[in-house]
Amino acid sequence: MSRDLPAPATTRSFRDVQPDDLVSWLDEVAKLRRRNRELTSALALAATQIQYVTLENTRFREALEAQQSATRLR
Repeated sequence: MSRDLPAPATTRSFRDVQPDDLVSWLDEVAKLRRRNRELTSALALAATQIQYVTLENTRFREALEAQQSATRLR
């Protein structure tokens, strides 16, 4: 069973971190935060659109039932 486990990751000390590594890391964090904001905004928009479509569907069903004396299927 022990041979199925991956080798432990090597860690670097803080002194081994180069300024370029930090800049790259900060750039990546900034990209991820931007993407997170974009996705959060898209999710909020999608939820709003789902609510709108649900209300429209209800209105259309009510209008159809009123015009045709149709009964709602549940």
